[in-house]
Amino acid sequence: MAVCKTVERSVSLGGSCAAWLPLVRECLSARGFQNIREDVSGLRLTADYDVSGIGGLVSVLLSPAASCGGTDVSVVVTAAPGCAAVEGGGSLW
Repeated sequence: MAVCKTVERSVSLGGSCAAWLPLVRECLSARGFQNIREDVSGLRLTADYDVSGIGGLVSVLLSPAASCGGTDVSVVVTAAPGCAAVEGGGSLW
């Protein structure tokens, strides 16, 4: 039985969601995430990773912040040794 761990973090940033979406995509790609999927209308990105036999999924959701012109970013990461449950993509949302 595999042990699976999920961590969620949120942060508020200055700037619009539209400005942050391509930057988040580039960041995921530069850090070696694979199968990056982008839902522009939903302001959501998901990607797979596999590091030293630990596989997982990262999901990033952007939403307009309550403050004028800001963006709230929610990141959920799920990881497990040999995490076959996320192979081939998927979504935590």
